[in-house]
Amino acid sequence: MKAITTRYLPATNTKGSRFKADDGDGNSVIVSGNTAQSPDEEHANAARSLCEKMHWTGTLQGGDQLKAGRTVAVVWCWIEKKEQVRV
Repeated sequence: MKAITTRYLPATNTKGSRFKADDGDGNSVIVSGNTAQSPDEEHANAARSLCEKMHWTGTLQGGDQLKAGRTVAVVWCWIEKKEQVRV
């Protein structure tokens, strides 16, 4: 099973803000930021773009990765409705 991590990449002198999605095995995509979308939608769009690139299908569920109480990334994993666990 793979997980996808999406991160916000702030603007630089030469590039606008972007979002990167990677699976930890060297597969990644970077998508341009879209100010018309919320940050949650931006992270989902990046994860979706990696799935399309790799021809992966299924249902993803995202969860915040926190550091000192602040979201630093979103981690996505594949789920099936019957496997959802609420704690």
